[in-house]
Amino acid sequence: SRIRMWRDVEPRQGIADLTFDLMPEPMKGTYRIEVLKNKGKRDHDFSVQEYVLPKAELKVKLPQKIKITDPTIHIEVCGSYTYGRPVRGMVNGTVCLPTLRDQAS
Repeated sequence: SRIRMWRDVEPRQGIADLTFDLMPEPMKGTYRIEVLKNKGKRDHDFSVQEYVLPKAELKVKLPQKIKITDPTIHIEVCGSYTYGRPVRGMVNGTVCLPTLRDQAS
């Protein structure tokens, strides 16, 4: 079935820029774009699929012991998507030292 048709399109510098907005929840499946021109017909198939955000895993390596006198703490954070590529980005964190009162409860 035909969804949209443009007639008498005049290209600019050899290119026709036409758009068709899909509805928020389009029917999934394969669609075809057909272009009829003087020298025949061209077509191109494309599919509408559900997009699933890639899942990622985050690994954090901490030292076994941290002293209150340590001027710096080396923490290693590695993120990778389940399909293997690394996750790019920045990490902000907070290191909290429990007080004696926290340890007593």
